[in-house]
Amino acid sequence: IIDQDSEEDTDTWMGNRNYNYGGDGGPNSMYTFISYSKSLDGPWEEIKIDANVMGDRLMGEDEFCLSSPYIYDNGSILMTWTQRLSWQKGSEISLVVADSWNGTYNFSTTGLWVTELDDKSSMEDPFLWKDSSDGTFHLLMHGMIEVDNPNGNPWLRAAQGRHAYSMDGYNWNLSPHYTYNTTICYDDGDCIDYARRERPHLIFDPDSGEPLFLTNGMQLNNKLKYDKTFNGAVQLYTSKDYCKMGKTEYC
Repeated sequence: IIDQDSEEDTDTWMGNRNYNYGGDGGPNSMYTFISYSKSLDGPWEEIKIDANVMGDRLMGEDEFCLSSPYIYDNGSILMTWTQRLSWQKGSEISLVVADSWNGTYNFSTTGLWVTELDDKSSMEDPFLWKDSSDGTFHLLMHGMIEVDNPNGNPWLRAAQGRHAYSMDGYNWNLSPHYTYNTTICYDDGDCIDYARRERPHLIFDPDSGEPLFLTNGMQLNNKLKYDKTFNGAVQLYTSKDYCKMGKTEYC
């Protein structure tokens, strides 16, 4: 996940990833790194994230499922992370803040909202961005109904995409409306109902800042050991498209 630090004398591009060192999968078997470079063409370097977890972290949790970073004008960082409660209870999303991209990251363990909804879904893979038109912060997430919650409705495909919003980045509201399901229809008329549609990311217009495409990690069936996954990209409607449809509030 890449963002740009405007405070550096030369542009610094950063991203984060988890790396599994092997072992029994317990603590210290997986670390989170920050990759950084003065250019998108590289060379890239990486450092292990300096994490300060504020509160009691869950036993056995040794990775940080981080969102994309939002970098303020002063160089400070806002992100979110996913803390897995259990396979039965799902997960919680909390805030991460840092004074700089290469500083100490302070991980809150307080959930941003209550996840006990009617569909018993929980969220992971948060994608964070700030609306270029009104300054609202948004999170787009994967709803893990059939993975984390056996008692949830495994066929409620609409719950795959979840959305939360905030005016300041710190106080959040979880939308009751689902953002997308697992069905994708193609230009030739075929529609496919995929089993999993995870890892949401948006591609933005470089001039207007509007989202142009939604990309996801896709899976054809719901067997966790099925290794054939791929990226799916769907074009989104823009304000110009809605205006052409006669929705004058977008013109």
